[in-house]
Amino acid sequence: MPVNEGMVALSDMLKRKVEKPPEYPDKKFRKLLPFQEMALKVLETLKIRDKKSVAIIFKTCKRNENNLAFIEHCLCETKELANGDKKANYFIKIICEKGK
Repeated sequence: MPVNEGMVALSDMLKRKVEKPPEYPDKKFRKLLPFQEMALKVLETLKIRDKKSVAIIFKTCKRNENNLAFIEHCLCETKELANGDKKANYFIKIICEKGK
């Protein structure tokens, strides 16, 4: 506990160094699961930034984690056929229709 030092100037308070927690020595602290890697690949390839679409893509990749080749196939189709901002919607539509 810090000792009460009375009135302290604001500049003195800002000069104090704050101890930072130690970093993990290994940057690969936690490995991603295969469906997470696939979802990140889809997001990066299609350049999707919308929060709702990101959540849906992660959810569909998790549901189809036993069939990652299927997701890869849907990604290739989306790259070939979709253009503009509708890539996320097209990918989700394809994966939902073919997944049934």
